[in-house]
Amino acid sequence: MERSGPFYTGFVACLLIAALVCTTQAQYSGGSGATDDPYQIATADDLILLGQRHADYDKHFILTSDIDLAGDGGAPRVFARAVIAWDGAVPFSGVFHGNGHIISNLTIVGENYLGLFGRLDTAGAIVALGLESVDVSGNSDAGGLVGSNSGSVSRSHCTGTVEGNERVGGLVGNHSGSISSSYSTATVDGSENVGGLVGCGSGQIMNSYGAGAVHGETNVGGLLGQGRSSITSIVNCSSSGDVSGTARVGGLVGWNAGSIISSYSIGAVSGETEVAGLAAFNGGRITSCFWDIDTSGQVASDGGRGLASTEMLDAHTYIDGGWDFVGESLNGVCDYWQISPGEYPTLRCFSNGEIEMPAGAGTPAQPYLIRDTGDLGAVWLEPEAHFRLGASLDLEGIAWSMAPLPWFRGTFDGNGHVIANLRVRGGNYLGFVGILDSGGRVLDLGLEGVAISGAGQWIGGLVGDNRGVIRACYSTGTISGRSDVGGLAGGNHHTITSCYSTGKVSGDWRIGGLVGDNHAYAATCYSLATVRGEGAVGGLVGGNRGAVLCCVWDTGSSGLLGSNGGVGLTTAEMMVPETLGLNGFSSDPNWVLSAGNDYPRLAWQGTAGGPIPQPLVDWLDGQGSEAVPYQLVTANQLVRLSRAGGLAEKSFVLAGDLDLEGLPWHQAVIPYFVGSFDGRGHSIRNLSIEGESDLGLFGRLGFGAMILNLRLEEVHIIGTGDCVGALAGHNSHGSITNAHSRGAVAGDDDVGGLVGSNDNGSIADSSSHVTLNGDSSIGGLVGANWHGDIRGSCSTGAVNGVWASGGLVGYASGGDISDSYSTGAVHGVTRVGGLLGNGSGTAIVNTY
Repeated sequence: MERSGPFYTGFVACLLIAALVCTTQAQYSGGSGATDDPYQIATADDLILLGQRHADYDKHFILTSDIDLAGDGGAPRVFARAVIAWDGAVPFSGVFHGNGHIISNLTIVGENYLGLFGRLDTAGAIVALGLESVDVSGNSDAGGLVGSNSGSVSRSHCTGTVEGNERVGGLVGNHSGSISSSYSTATVDGSENVGGLVGCGSGQIMNSYGAGAVHGETNVGGLLGQGRSSITSIVNCSSSGDVSGTARVGGLVGWNAGSIISSYSIGAVSGETEVAGLAAFNGGRITSCFWDIDTSGQVASDGGRGLASTEMLDAHTYIDGGWDFVGESLNGVCDYWQISPGEYPTLRCFSNGEIEMPAGAGTPAQPYLIRDTGDLGAVWLEPEAHFRLGASLDLEGIAWSMAPLPWFRGTFDGNGHVIANLRVRGGNYLGFVGILDSGGRVLDLGLEGVAISGAGQWIGGLVGDNRGVIRACYSTGTISGRSDVGGLAGGNHHTITSCYSTGKVSGDWRIGGLVGDNHAYAATCYSLATVRGEGAVGGLVGGNRGAVLCCVWDTGSSGLLGSNGGVGLTTAEMMVPETLGLNGFSSDPNWVLSAGNDYPRLAWQGTAGGPIPQPLVDWLDGQGSEAVPYQLVTANQLVRLSRAGGLAEKSFVLAGDLDLEGLPWHQAVIPYFVGSFDGRGHSIRNLSIEGESDLGLFGRLGFGAMILNLRLEEVHIIGTGDCVGALAGHNSHGSITNAHSRGAVAGDDDVGGLVGSNDNGSIADSSSHVTLNGDSSIGGLVGANWHGDIRGSCSTGAVNGVWASGGLVGYASGGDISDSYSTGAVHGVTRVGGLLGNGSGTAIVNTY
């Protein structure tokens, strides 16, 4: 054939296209990268290809065979950087399932972010992967498996050597995510923040251990070199290698500002200053922890309990301390640990033989089916899989020292069933789920008769700290802790909808009937719980930096008239269709109500009742739209509006002046608002509030909120918490124009004559003449301005604070302040200014 002309050219083009298509379809050794069809990694070339394909970093992968990374002839193949995600700007955010296989002879000589993975993103996960005979040498953020981890590592291990300068660990160099059921026997050498398992960390480490020798200078530990902050939580861990250094050296942890729970250390320890067997310098709590005084040579520690070697080899030591072993149910049914005579505990997941999972495939179409407590005890093995409850469970007689699901990012479908009598007593992150991470979901589940007690924070009936989605669930029972304690969730950083809680909730700080500390979104929920605490305590929510929309609590059963979000109703009102409808429950099909007989119940519970009907707003003229807004004529209408959270997105106008004399409030009149409110130049007089946080006519203004042409006269507001202002406690992305206030306002932090905290909001052509008293971030117009814009505004009242007191703004970070002034007297102790008390990055133009 003649090899020229249009036919030949087209033929060759077709072959090239076909080859390209085949290559694309045949990348790796199979799979499509989907959750239920992960890319298959079978060879070293597959692994290296993955490292080169940044576009695949958010996909799913599974190792199908062991891989030896030694070069031809057995000579080491030397990498100059991490094999995967070596670029600090492009971390791995997918799922890599090792499937129990081993990658051996990884050799790296480089600089930063070194390990098989350089960086693991918050959404990334590594499961069931072994690394053996690693040889990693670099500068900072170096680990055998991951250089810098913000995601999840579980059921993984590492052997070999890891060397570096700072943040050097046998498994992970720098850690801010979750590590569970993992270990390292690697020898680790470094200078600062050097650990047998983790070099430096601020996340969770659970049921894990380091057994290699660790040598460094400062912040050196057999398990963890340095725990960076109070959110470091180490649970049921140990270390057994030789540990040496010069300052802040510990058999388990060199320096920790977090908490260590149920851990032990058995390695020899040597050093010069601040040296101890378990933790040389610990700024947090250490409970139910052990170290071997014989092998470590140390008789003192900054926490924990030193024992002789004979006691350290006794299973009862750990069972009495709350560790969950095979063959006992006193501490749960997860069976993380096993122990043989004369040996220290080891992790069951690395023993010979596969651990049987419940029936199913763990996919959305075929979830694992949980039928008994044995099935429940296996959920932790696949924390990113899909599970469905096939029957209600009674956990009577079983106690837990940590959440049954310590860390979970899959889907747990309660399927309309109930788990009864959950008993948990431990430290941090306690509940049925300790941490529900990003992407995780818990649906249609009831927890009845829980008894959960924590010595620390993030304690909830269902979830300790929620970063995922909780929908159509409830919790009843007794929950207690130190801070961030809630009947349903201790902390909420994502979404809770259509849920409720009952029982008793108690603690010290940020205590709520439903959520202890809310940073995100909660909607159409309620609480009946009795709530007790010392500060930031609410019938529904304790602390709040997010949106609480269409939520209510029972003021009678809770014993509280205030909450940092939500609407308080009497017991009778909680059973009235009209009242619940005005608070948004009629728009949620998850609820049913037997009017006058019972509280709202979830539809899947099968109780008597029917859907909650839409409310009739016949007590206001207008339609609530921008074109035809609702008309506020009387003070009584404003009172009714304050108890109608479902109208938070509507438009309102004042038809005349209102006098609120004799109408005291214990929280903001309108707790959450994202609609428009036009005062039309009218005044609201004698607003009186005595409560905790987020106080003002509006508690929180959300995105899209518009307040204009309104005067507040003779306000009297006293708060014992933060975010207190005459008009709004917190303005988040809202708009305030031509608003004016006069009176007196007091609080703790972020206290302003008009707005307490202005977070990316705008304030224009407004003024305040308010006498202010507080502690920090006290400003005549705005207490704290976070990237907000203030223009054409002024303040003329007296400001009295301690730190960051300013005539116009107490504290400012970013944003613009223009064409504004202040004339009031300002008194304070530190960072005091006639216009601005303290701030950085704020543009100030034409102000005085």
